[in-house]
Amino acid sequence: GVPMGGDLVPYPRKGKEKKAPTFLLHAVKDPDGANLDRIQVVKGWRDTTGNLNEKVYDVAWSGDRSIGRNGKLPAVGSSVDVASATYLNSIGSHSLSTTWTDPDFNRMEAAFYYVRVLQIPTPRWQTYETSFYNIEERPEPVVIQERAYSSPIWYTPCDFSCGVESTAFQSRIVYRLLPRRFFGKSGRCIYISFHTWKLQIESL
Repeated sequence: GVPMGGDLVPYPRKGKEKKAPTFLLHAVKDPDGANLDRIQVVKGWRDTTGNLNEKVYDVAWSGDRSIGRNGKLPAVGSSVDVASATYLNSIGSHSLSTTWTDPDFNRMEAAFYYVRVLQIPTPRWQTYETSFYNIEERPEPVVIQERAYSSPIWYTPCDFSCGVESTAFQSRIVYRLLPRRFFGKSGRCIYISFHTWKLQIESL
């Protein structure tokens, strides 16, 4: 396995069998911050026709929610009191952990994976200001969900044949698909551990 920021080596095949990578994810809230809503894995890949793609997977979440028929996870809810610009950690979780295997893995497609962790809703910084100065008009949105990102894990197939070197693929696809990292005005962190597990995890 490799940690976040690492490069996955293509897995050996047994006959025609194709193994997908499995990831070990763990996120813990800041001691003074908001609880966690969910962990997402964001996958970007170049398909065999050369097109760039991106997909977001909800892989771990707080509460007893479940992914609906539309493929979406319901919202965690909100404990924000806009008038006083406060929130309660009465929803969400202190930490979230899971293992996740890419259900759409294609060993012929170059790809990257990174983790995005969302907090429960909290007041936006303008909401704090308008509450403190007793200003009735509040800029929208008054509530946001702050988030943290991990570094990506890369996968480049050994028989990569899209006509560019691995480093060129990485720089281009990151420029096209990766958002800027944002940890919020408070500067507080969400602690993320993001690793791949070795191939033999079938007993999990």
